[in-house]
Amino acid sequence: DRDVTGVQTCALPIWHLLTQCRDDINNLPSNLAEDKLDLELYKIDQRHDADLRVRYEKLLAEGDKATLSHAGQRRRFERFLEDWNEAGLAKLARHVAHRKATLAFLDQSLSLQDGSRYALEEAIHEVVFPLKATSDEIRADQMNLWIIDERLAFHFYLASDKRLDQMTDAVDVDSRDRPDLAIFGHPIAFTDSAPRFGSVVLVEFKRPSRNDYRDNGDKNPIQQVYGYVNKIKGGKAKDREGRQITVPSTIPFYAYIVCDLTPTLDEQAIYAQLTKTPDGLGYFGYNVQVGVYVEIISFPKLIDDAKKRNAAFFDRLGLGR
Repeated sequence: DRDVTGVQTCALPIWHLLTQCRDDINNLPSNLAEDKLDLELYKIDQRHDADLRVRYEKLLAEGDKATLSHAGQRRRFERFLEDWNEAGLAKLARHVAHRKATLAFLDQSLSLQDGSRYALEEAIHEVVFPLKATSDEIRADQMNLWIIDERLAFHFYLASDKRLDQMTDAVDVDSRDRPDLAIFGHPIAFTDSAPRFGSVVLVEFKRPSRNDYRDNGDKNPIQQVYGYVNKIKGGKAKDREGRQITVPSTIPFYAYIVCDLTPTLDEQAIYAQLTKTPDGLGYFGYNVQVGVYVEIISFPKLIDDAKKRNAAFFDRLGLGR
């Protein structure tokens, strides 16, 4: 199938189906077109997955003691675990292959000539999370937040290219400012009077090769995210009962700025007293007055770091790096 990147991903891993659903596989017509074959294999995989869940629920209903008290029941349990593990490995292989294809697409985008690369800002945004949408509208398999940080997948609410005054599921902020991504993490405390989120992550994507950053307004991405933080902190949060409360000063804020490192961007990072990363491809630092940790990530660093985090999985499947 094709994902949002337009890159052809690998076919559904079927080695577990060849052993566990042999009759279903053998009954497939030999002259099926590739797209029809993929669909039929997907149906078989879904039926097999449903059967495994029924077997799992049945084993649980029998109870641990009953399962382990008879050799026959124990063998059945062990056979189930073997089938379950094989199916899980197949799904993991598909998941890892999708990541490999996604990073390959972004790599190809980076290699485009300068005249075509201006679309990269929106392309990367769209791959990481669809534009003008929220986490209430997007399935988990349509999100690629792992490209920035694996932990971002565990969030309470996410808004992509939405105005702050439209994020009413999390905050009440009277502002038409539009962060590229605003990610509200799960709450740390589960008391009724606590906010429904425990952290806030802001992500800004900037046009590749841009070199007109200045020390004012939206021409400075660092000041831009500072402004978002101040406005969210100056607004109201909602507690578990839906009541408006003040945003606690203890809520941690993080900001990622994804862009090319150009001379004017380097200048703004130095003025903000950010520290250059050891590889020279980004900056980081904490602003005590605003209360936000800022990380500037160049486009090559974003993709290279994602490759490194997934390298062990790619190597294990023989996909290379």
